[in-house]
Amino acid sequence: MDTPDESLALLARALDQLGTVLSHLRQEQAGLPTPCRSWNVRQLLEHVVDEVDRFAASTATGERGHGGGNPIGNDVSEDLARATGQSTDLDPELGAAALAFGLENLPPEIRGAESAGHQIGAEITVPDDAPLYDRLAAFCGRNPFNWFDEGK
Repeated sequence: MDTPDESLALLARALDQLGTVLSHLRQEQAGLPTPCRSWNVRQLLEHVVDEVDRFAASTATGERGHGGGNPIGNDVSEDLARATGQSTDLDPELGAAALAFGLENLPPEIRGAESAGHQIGAEITVPDDAPLYDRLAAFCGRNPFNWFDEGK
């Protein structure tokens, strides 16, 4: 991402992708578990709304405010899609941008188990030729092959 315009274009696409996943959620799915072990679908959705609110406030004030969150977390679109049985055939350019950002900005020392208060887990090893969003999930400490079994 070389320019602010390119960054904003990726952000718009990411929000569109998330909107597509959200538009297919059903009320009865609210209690389903997600790859974010400590959150169900409703809690993850509440987290998304909170992060969008924080982003909107920060554009007005220049300050992030208090609370959790990280620039990419895991790919929320994929987490919600997986949890609710939707397609995880998501935008590869967005996945690549998220993974590149994570590799550059999220060193191992700031990551760990959710039970210890970390939002991003330690990286899980997957094959180099694993699908992009599986590599992104693994980078964020989620087991893309069995997301209930990542030992958080």
